[in-house]
Amino acid sequence: MFRPSIWLLLLLPACFFRDSVEHYVHGHGGGIGPWNYRRINPWVRHELVPDILFGPPPATAVVVYNKSIAVDFGKVLTPTQVQSRPIFLRWPCRGDSLYTLVFLDPDAPSRENSTLRSFQHWLVGNIPGCHVDRGTTLTQFIGSGPREGSGLHRYTYLIFIQPGPIDFDEPTISNTSAVNRPSFNLMDFAGKYWLTLLAGNFYQAEYDDYVPTLYAQLGFA
Repeated sequence: MFRPSIWLLLLLPACFFRDSVEHYVHGHGGGIGPWNYRRINPWVRHELVPDILFGPPPATAVVVYNKSIAVDFGKVLTPTQVQSRPIFLRWPCRGDSLYTLVFLDPDAPSRENSTLRSFQHWLVGNIPGCHVDRGTTLTQFIGSGPREGSGLHRYTYLIFIQPGPIDFDEPTISNTSAVNRPSFNLMDFAGKYWLTLLAGNFYQAEYDDYVPTLYAQLGFA
């Protein structure tokens, strides 16, 4: 069955990608060819395109944690720094539109062996404008918990625009449970609810001393 949202998910990032390439080719006298776009765009350079996305989000989500720690397209942060919800989260939003926030780890249990891709860390729908606290929380926030020795994980924030109010048919997951968090299929979820990719950002993190605390919170032995 034809689903407009799936085509928008494909076309919006694709248009952004194409225009960016043309800008660098034509705007710089052809000195940078499209073959070097991977070096320029962080979503492509860090291989989130194509690992979980067809193309880069058209806009940036601004995400700031406590102590002014900002998410910045692959910057390495520590689980200790990002253990609590962001204190600031914004994207190009309209007050009369509804949005869905997805925060996930595509590198579970590791980037080299991502058999549990993707692990949900936060999922909120029906967000009016940029007011996340007024949305419908489906999955409560947890911080980053990469396994010891699993290397850097790409923790990814994505914002989707909704076609209207949604009655989500998803399990509600508390911040003390890991049940239903693994193996979250981002594209299936977006297609199911006709969501259109709008904005995003991501950071990288690897194991530190906070991770056992998070595991205890989730009931891991």
